[in-house]
Amino acid sequence: MPNLQDNRRELQGYVARKLGVLQKQHLNENRPSAKAQLACLRREATKEIGSSLDTWELEFGDMPGSFAGRGSAAPTAGEQAVHIAFTLYAIHQQSQDAPMFQRTNRSANELHGLGHAASQLAYLSRKNERGEQLEQGEMPRRLRALVTADSMEEVRHYARQLVHQFRSESIPLDYATFSGQLYEFFNPARKDKVRLEWGREFAQWRAPETSSINRQAQGNDD
Repeated sequence: MPNLQDNRRELQGYVARKLGVLQKQHLNENRPSAKAQLACLRREATKEIGSSLDTWELEFGDMPGSFAGRGSAAPTAGEQAVHIAFTLYAIHQQSQDAPMFQRTNRSANELHGLGHAASQLAYLSRKNERGEQLEQGEMPRRLRALVTADSMEEVRHYARQLVHQFRSESIPLDYATFSGQLYEFFNPARKDKVRLEWGREFAQWRAPETSSINRQAQGNDD
């Protein structure tokens, strides 16, 4: 039987495919229908899952059965994760010409996880002297609040605030990975694992010039 990790990978693939298509239709093909879908998703960002008929097919059409709820049952963890990822992406992409959904590629040092994005935000706040004036390695207040959140409503609230900050600096986010992290975060037994994952991401991101200096130093050591 599939385990939680298998389910997470399946969910991340689902989100990557659907958001990838929507992003392409919006940015590359300039389809009015994609623009309308993003507007609907933005309106749903503070509403309960399934409250708008206009987003049902986009969010939940072809959703794997392991995540899809049944009848009048409460939203599943998978449905919650998809809803949050889709509506936050719609907010993030608004008025942006570059794609705000980008996948993490560690081999190419393209790091776009939530912790990576928050670390980049902290760096830019120091460099540009705006927003939170954080010390090196200090975690943004809203990421700290998200990491310690206990309820789904708190997660949605603080994640939405972070995404607004990411958009202001044009910092992309890997919404596929983020959806998988949320899926596990809603499982009490897995919360600490996801918190550790976000913390590692935050610590791993390096500013471009810092990365260049480190590579040069490593070359000299050889």
